[in-house]
Amino acid sequence: MYNLSNTGSLIASDEYIGEQGTGSFNQTGGTNTVTNDLRIGWTSGSTGTYSQTDGTNNISNFLTLGNVSGASGTYNLSGTGSLSAGGQTIGHSGTGVFTQTGGTNSVTNILRLGGESGSSGTYNLSGGSILADSEYLGSSGEATFNQTGGTNSVSSYFGVGVFSGSQGVYNLSNTGSLIAADEYIGEQGTGSFNQTGGTNTVANGLRIGWATGSAGTYTISGGTLGVGGSIINGAGTGTLNIDGGTVTAGTIGVDTLNIGNSAGTNGSHTLGSGESISTGSETIGNSGTGVFTQTGGTNTISNNLLVGASSGSSGTYNVSGGSFSANNSYIGGSSTASGGSGTLEISGVGDALFSNTLKIWDAGVVNLSGGMLKAGTIDNTNGGAFNVTGGTLAVDTFHGNLSITDTILAPGNSPGTTSVFGDYSMDLDSTLQIEIGGLLAGTEFDVLDVSGIMDLGGTLEVLLYGGFNPDAGDTFDILNWGSLTGMFDFLVMPTLLGDLFWDTSALYTTGELSVGSQPVPEPGTIALLGIGLAGLGGVYLRRRRREKQNFTAKSQRTQKNLR
Repeated sequence: MYNLSNTGSLIASDEYIGEQGTGSFNQTGGTNTVTNDLRIGWTSGSTGTYSQTDGTNNISNFLTLGNVSGASGTYNLSGTGSLSAGGQTIGHSGTGVFTQTGGTNSVTNILRLGGESGSSGTYNLSGGSILADSEYLGSSGEATFNQTGGTNSVSSYFGVGVFSGSQGVYNLSNTGSLIAADEYIGEQGTGSFNQTGGTNTVANGLRIGWATGSAGTYTISGGTLGVGGSIINGAGTGTLNIDGGTVTAGTIGVDTLNIGNSAGTNGSHTLGSGESISTGSETIGNSGTGVFTQTGGTNTISNNLLVGASSGSSGTYNVSGGSFSANNSYIGGSSTASGGSGTLEISGVGDALFSNTLKIWDAGVVNLSGGMLKAGTIDNTNGGAFNVTGGTLAVDTFHGNLSITDTILAPGNSPGTTSVFGDYSMDLDSTLQIEIGGLLAGTEFDVLDVSGIMDLGGTLEVLLYGGFNPDAGDTFDILNWGSLTGMFDFLVMPTLLGDLFWDTSALYTTGELSVGSQPVPEPGTIALLGIGLAGLGGVYLRRRRREKQNFTAKSQRTQKNLR
């Protein structure tokens, strides 16, 4: 045992605390100057402990705790003690534990935990401060960093699970503060970051699951995570769980994003203008409660979006601005089974695109009141709710009954076919928008195909696109139904060339629009009119005026012939 206090001064080239046996060094004051290395727990079976409450301990090169397998080294720093070293390894090939409740620990180069394969390094920080250039937590071995207070400042590289085969864990809670330029969670190994409180401030980027074969997970349930640049993963597997707290970042790009991942948690995230998220899959309310609010920016999901995935969970996705897209989405369950309660709200100017399927389970709700919802297939046959009260709906296939209010239905994929396997109805304020750009049904012009009852109302709006101009005799079968009730209240038709007109006489019998042409008077008739049969001409003009008046009235009442 060595005790250093008051104004005492110790100067040595190398120091061994527990070289082959058990050794301890207690510093309550004075100065310890090591011009080379300080080694604590050097050989197998040895145990060394250094306790510092005050004074200064200056190490020119390395501080090593637990040098070889079977060796154990401990450093306790508290009070106003000051420790500095060129580099530090907590658990080189053995076991090392560093506990700091106060004081200052300065590392010129690398603070390393779990240096070699088979080693174990632990750092407990509850007070004081660490100043390091770089930190390798789980260099090639196992590392655990527990921070409940104090400040950990890393000027350049910070990694958890650094090299292949390593395992690193960082636990941040209470009032702890971590500050780093860049952070890697699972760079080449396996890394986990668990934040239940405190503040993690990353000046540049947070990278989760960086190299091929690596795996990184960041879970926040309290405190604040602020990233000046992006949260991204590389070639490994990266998961971001938001179970609470606050996350701010310009860009998020990970394999998996979970909000409200664990049971009993309550997580939320807001995506705004100028921000973006890109993920493989997202779950809002996995086993806990999750809320995702999007007022702008873009959210791109290459696979599945689940909202309220598991029994007992609750998930809500609100999009009022910006756009998001996914391959599939399951509201109130997973791809295979009903789960918790899930709500998807699309409003304002928000856009949602599902390239494949949007499925609504029994406790799922989809509300479209603004913006646009576009999907390949919408399945509402499981007892859920699909409420359409505004915005634009574009869907290829709809399973269930579809009723729209104050909404535009734009069939297919511009153009295409909307097939409703159920009943369809639309109110006075809704619009069926049909695009016509050729003669092929479902390919060059839109079609609405309803297997059940088609209850019409509102407006039929026909749009020509791609420079297409119909000719006399062209027919467009735009409506198919099991049975038909009602009529359109308004017809909004594009102007045709020359003497062509829209013939709607078969619209409510066969679902067809066709193009007719006005008859051209014979030359003899024109001459006869010109030489004095003014009475006959007056009758013709009056008849034409009456027909024009009838045309206007019939258009408003949605009669079959627009002439």
